[in-house]
Amino acid sequence: MYYSYYKVLLLLSVFLGTIMLYWPACRCAFVNFDDNIYVTEQPMVQKGLTRQSVLWAIRDGGRLTGNWQPLTMLSYQLDILLAGGWKKGNEKHVAAVMHLHNIGLHACNTVMILGLLMWFLNGFQCEQKYKNVGFAVLGTLMWAWHPLRVESVAWVASRKDVLCLFWYLAGHLFYVYALRNECRVYFCGPSEDPIVKDIHESAKRDISYFATYVCCVLALISKPIALVYPGTLAL
Repeated sequence: MYYSYYKVLLLLSVFLGTIMLYWPACRCAFVNFDDNIYVTEQPMVQKGLTRQSVLWAIRDGGRLTGNWQPLTMLSYQLDILLAGGWKKGNEKHVAAVMHLHNIGLHACNTVMILGLLMWFLNGFQCEQKYKNVGFAVLGTLMWAWHPLRVESVAWVASRKDVLCLFWYLAGHLFYVYALRNECRVYFCGPSEDPIVKDIHESAKRDISYFATYVCCVLALISKPIALVYPGTLAL
């Protein structure tokens, strides 16, 4: 129980630390490098989430940059809706909301990477305690707080990177969870009530695999680079 609280505190600390580190990006404005293509000069995005704009994002959104990324365009439309709409004098507020969205996604990605590293460094183990937590935290922070990450967070047009990675990592977490359920019997031995236990574990495994496929699709419609998704699962 104590270690569970410790893990929650650790993940929360990394999440909040990442938010605080990138918080100044909320004061950034739009730039004239791709932000105009995606937002500031794109009337269909500025409409927010309407039937017409949603259909445009699904059908024609990819023509802007040569990549079909409807989920990314829909996320911009959602931000404008949450910011109160695109209108004169509201551009700074819209920019702040979009940058905050990027920061939140990056912080979530950081937590998921930490979770994956903690699990990988521990292997298929059944005990609650994880080994090499310090190495997992160090590796996560070296990635999350590295200057190379600033572009993806502080640049509105780079939403596709953090959004694609969000679904990419979420899918891997579901896949790892499914594998852990499959391998539990080999590493922990048979369960006390095999019939009920096996049915329950099988259902959780199937749901996890289905969630993995859903996350793969969502990553692909965020950025086409997610085509490598199945290959990294095999690793």
